[in-house]
Amino acid sequence: MKKRAKKAELAKIAQSEVPIALYQSKNKQIKAIAVSKGLCELYGLPAAELKQLLDQDLFAGLHPDDQPGVQADLTSFMNRDTSGYQSIYRIKLPGQEDYVLLQAQGEVLRRYRLLPGLVYGNVDQPPAGPDHG
Repeated sequence: MKKRAKKAELAKIAQSEVPIALYQSKNKQIKAIAVSKGLCELYGLPAAELKQLLDQDLFAGLHPDDQPGVQADLTSFMNRDTSGYQSIYRIKLPGQEDYVLLQAQGEVLRRYRLLPGLVYGNVDQPPAGPDHG
């Protein structure tokens, strides 16, 4: 029964129009176990390719100036130093010439970590504040 419920939950996420990536952390490795239709549309990639990209390099396309802050926020969250995750950063999505602004939020969801991208738009200025979120 649990396995069927998990598959149904992952299928529901996959069909969502909201840009969501569901990650699982095992042995200090982060793997995407589900990506939503909305995130696939945002990245312009099919689900299998997007999961592969995120598994290979979670920070692919991230602006170099934003990477240290985003990585520190994510590490703190994954180590459970904080109960939630929020970061605003610039990212160049596949096939795009310009950076867009992405706000990512995360929370513990049972034994998974949920990191949905919620807001994006063209960026002229770097994120406000030294902590990017």
